[in-house]
Amino acid sequence: MRCKKTRKEWENVLNSKIWEVDEVEEQVFQPLLLSYYDLAPAIKRCLLYCVIFRKDYNIVKDDLIELWMSQNYLNSIENKEKEAVGEMYFDNLVMRSFFQEFEKDNLGNITGCKMHDVVHDFLQFLTKNECLVLEAEGGNNKRIMEFDGYKKVRHLTLMFAPNGPLIPSSLCNCKNLWTLATFDSKITSFGRELISQVKCLRMLNLSHNSLKEVPNEVGELTHLRYLDLSYNHDLTKLPNTMCNLINLQTLRLIYCGALEILPEGMRKLINLQHLHVWGCRSLKLPKGIARLTSMAMMTLILLELSDLRNIDQRRGSFCIWFLTDLKDVRQAEKAHLVNKNCLVSLKLSFFSDTWQPKPI
Repeated sequence: MRCKKTRKEWENVLNSKIWEVDEVEEQVFQPLLLSYYDLAPAIKRCLLYCVIFRKDYNIVKDDLIELWMSQNYLNSIENKEKEAVGEMYFDNLVMRSFFQEFEKDNLGNITGCKMHDVVHDFLQFLTKNECLVLEAEGGNNKRIMEFDGYKKVRHLTLMFAPNGPLIPSSLCNCKNLWTLATFDSKITSFGRELISQVKCLRMLNLSHNSLKEVPNEVGELTHLRYLDLSYNHDLTKLPNTMCNLINLQTLRLIYCGALEILPEGMRKLINLQHLHVWGCRSLKLPKGIARLTSMAMMTLILLELSDLRNIDQRRGSFCIWFLTDLKDVRQAEKAHLVNKNCLVSLKLSFFSDTWQPKPI
């Protein structure tokens, strides 16, 4: 209501037909519907996508914006970068109280939040034909849930998948999926059978599982824009076929402690904008990383500052950890930092010999 400045606008709210909606299962949904229908269509899509998170999930603002980008929900407005548009949409949802329990940085900027369970139920009510949350039933080879009647499902969240492979028999009619996310699961592998069924995926989140390898067939997910493999502590390498994911925008490999190397063909990922690689002490980055000129956000480990020399095309923030001290000042010159006029922030940190990743 704070956005309504005239008597007529207030009267329009009072006389809204939403108060007469009979299909709403809970009376408490009516005022939420009022706020929802007052949103711009683009912001509505962004809000509805939040249903992919489990209840009481800590939503990180920057992660959420990257997810919105993966679904092509953010279009440039007045020459603003998509990240800036996402921040504007997020602030709008904050102002309308769709989020709560905010986390803030030292400057008071919101960095994270949660959604009230009632809001989550409300979003599930609105997206019941498009978004689905499934909970595992028993052993590895049992079907997680029969949803033959949900052929229009685009976004699937998988809860409590048991220790073992993720197999297609668990996911019926999933050929139209754009999103597949897992929470509180223990998946050890996924392979050709699954990938052949989810060729339309734009977002794949298999973080916090027990993956030891990624199959070569992952390169067939040519529509994929967001891939999160974080917190798979036994993951040692990624296949070279990942370099076929030319539409990939975000790659998250946080605390993959056993990961030793990224594919040499990383330079082929010309649309990669967000690379999050930290907590991977043994990781060696390929030389091609310097050719990724679309990068807008990086949190990673580098051996040489000069690796940043070509990453200067877009508005961006970089948080870089170095394994060794920088003793040669010429590296700063080679990095061309003085020419990066669009750089929003740059944080440089240096590991000590006793550095260890923090436990989760």
